[in-house]
Amino acid sequence: MRKLLFLLFMFLAKCASFAQTQTIPYHKKATMTAGSGLQTTLTNFTTCQSAVTVNFSAKGYSSGSWTQGDFEYYVNDILIGSGVGNQTFNISSYIPVNSVKVKKTDYSNWNEVEILVNVTSLSSSAPTTSPIVSNVNYCKNQTATALTATLSSTGTHLKWYTSDIGGNFSTNPPTPSTTTVGTSSYWVAQATTAGCESTRAKIDVMVSELPTAPVATSQSVCAGSTINNLSATGTNLKWYSGATGGNPLATTTTLNSGNYFVSQSNTSCESARTQVAVTLTTSPTPTGDSSQSFSVSNPTLTNIVVSPATVVWYATQENAISGNNPLASTTVIENNTTYYAVNVTNDCRSLPFAVTVVNVGLNSENFETNKVTFYPNPTKDVLTIQNDTSILGIEVSNAIGQIMLQQTTNNANVQLNVSHLSSGTYFVKLVTAEKTKSFKMVKF
Repeated sequence: MRKLLFLLFMFLAKCASFAQTQTIPYHKKATMTAGSGLQTTLTNFTTCQSAVTVNFSAKGYSSGSWTQGDFEYYVNDILIGSGVGNQTFNISSYIPVNSVKVKKTDYSNWNEVEILVNVTSLSSSAPTTSPIVSNVNYCKNQTATALTATLSSTGTHLKWYTSDIGGNFSTNPPTPSTTTVGTSSYWVAQATTAGCESTRAKIDVMVSELPTAPVATSQSVCAGSTINNLSATGTNLKWYSGATGGNPLATTTTLNSGNYFVSQSNTSCESARTQVAVTLTTSPTPTGDSSQSFSVSNPTLTNIVVSPATVVWYATQENAISGNNPLASTTVIENNTTYYAVNVTNDCRSLPFAVTVVNVGLNSENFETNKVTFYPNPTKDVLTIQNDTSILGIEVSNAIGQIMLQQTTNNANVQLNVSHLSSGTYFVKLVTAEKTKSFKMVKF
């Protein structure tokens, strides 16, 4: 029976010798100019210690070359021994190891000491995984928040470091600086209540340059235009209705007169916003008689009287709205057909105005009982107008619809003085007791 227990004990001991272990390195280096006594200390080791080794290095620079230096080393603040140059020692007999120090004892013009401590423990004692982390992106001078990590495995608390090995830890997560563009790194481990520590997870904090605000000027756009019609010089532009806050406007947002604000973005950061004053340009809808007739043979679109005269004609309302398939001004108009006039001002289009053509070849004023004549046309100063019934009023408009002259009368024969008008095309509207009549007049 005793023999059987002895064999079982030996088997378990052998299994334990093959148990999986993990080793955590801790590192520190220090330098100093001329003198002696340079030293450095490592602390804050994991408390899960089954074996501990340490490598000490001491060297000095004098007379143009590096030479090995003399050093003393301490474990748990106790002088253990001395050495020369680069040496490794097993200090497992001092477990638990709380601190390790090396001190250079000889003189050099330049001194350097270095410690590398490897702490080995059974993996079963420490958390099997590192904490769960994510890299972080900031813009330059953006307000940063404390880093975060998520415990996993058997960890109960986090330990934060500024290096991948060695260094002192903090239980408070660091808040990174965003004053300098570039990448800085932090490390975090998780530990058990017994102090057994996992390997460290790395967090990269990337700070990107803030782009400058885009270049843009005040803009005049057509009524009905959208954000897509605005322009600015920049990359990945975003338009807003306010100087700060709010969500970017959709490119299909219809514009109003007022201020809009635009920013540009790089891969991570958005610039300040540039104010852009937007003015809507409205093109007036043409005016005129919606039903017109003509006594001339083969009348064309130029014979239709509308104001302004410089309109674009279309055969359908759909084409007039879209601007597709405009008609030539020489297009012969057809009886009982509707045509659509669009006024274009500074590339802005008006709503279409419909004119229906009726009685082509007949005088809409019933030429047998209500004839009107006017001469000379073109005229320089006086236009004679004759009608077979009394003319009650006369109105003269320019090409953009502005009324330039009004005259009240009650005669069938009128002398109209237009000498003060500038050269150009005008529209003369006659009012009788029965109806109105319009015609073009050219002033030279």
